[in-house]
Amino acid sequence: MSRRECCLCDDLLEDGTELCVVKEKGLQSFIEASTKRKDGKVKLFKERTEIQVHVRCRKNYTTERSVAAYLKRAAQHIPKKKRSITREFSFKTHCFICGNQVATDHNQQQIKNPPNKRNMVYNVTTLSMREKVLSLVAGRQDELSQGIVTRLEPEHDLVAVDAQYHRDCMKALYRPHRQGLPTGRPVDNEMEAAIHSITTFLKNSDE
Repeated sequence: MSRRECCLCDDLLEDGTELCVVKEKGLQSFIEASTKRKDGKVKLFKERTEIQVHVRCRKNYTTERSVAAYLKRAAQHIPKKKRSITREFSFKTHCFICGNQVATDHNQQQIKNPPNKRNMVYNVTTLSMREKVLSLVAGRQDELSQGIVTRLEPEHDLVAVDAQYHRDCMKALYRPHRQGLPTGRPVDNEMEAAIHSITTFLKNSDE
């Protein structure tokens, strides 16, 4: 394991998020969690006297909820992909659904298009968004769905990390899926709040 990678999520340590050093007591908790997860990291934790990881990963790795989610995914044979191998990712600069980077002037450019052609980017404003999205992709084994699970599993507060998403990406999640997933409409109140925020920003920019 490279010293520049977090041994819990396998992503780069230098991704802009808070880091911490875990010592003897914390390592023992990791050993217990790894034993439950059967992820093969027990030996690593036993050989180290301290280890540097993401703060968010430290919090999530040992929780019963996170362990249960990991075991469920393993039972469904859905491999977890390394973001550090495929591409760099940050909730603040990328769409958490498609994983693509969002230009800083994205919405300003989109506003130039006809209303029905705009693919606006919205910030997550409710904690429930994470669970709603995970419920939509549960059981799917396509690359997009697996990427969403990989990005969301370590992070439980999307509001705190300024997570954002493309409107079209969110709409796509609600379309009928061949595995019979439920369909519906995206969370309208979040979109309305985001549209209001964007409109206010554009008006202030023109003044």
